[in-house]
Amino acid sequence: QEKPYPNMTVAAAGEKVHTYANVTGTVVGFYTPVFIQDLNTVGYHLHFLSDDHTMGGHILDMTVPANSSVEYDITPYYTVALPTSGAFTGTNLTANMSGAVAAVEQ
Repeated sequence: QEKPYPNMTVAAAGEKVHTYANVTGTVVGFYTPVFIQDLNTVGYHLHFLSDDHTMGGHILDMTVPANSSVEYDITPYYTVALPTSGAFTGTNLTANMSGAVAAVEQ
């Protein structure tokens, strides 16, 4: 994306959807509980990267075969470091984006 950066709804309208089958790789993501919905999308937010690094992206749906190996980590806290200079410092982050997020994450 290039400046001026599009909002989430505009950016998602150009999102490409791919279907992969019989691919091994890594899924990375996090779960956001409803009580902190203003910080992120509620629920699971997952991304995939194939072992050969040729396929990947935001996961909309997936099925994990029964014989697969799955590991997970429960991280009770994390720190987000926000920029302290540049355009970000003037960005208005008070808008209620819940409707836009819900539309995009469908």
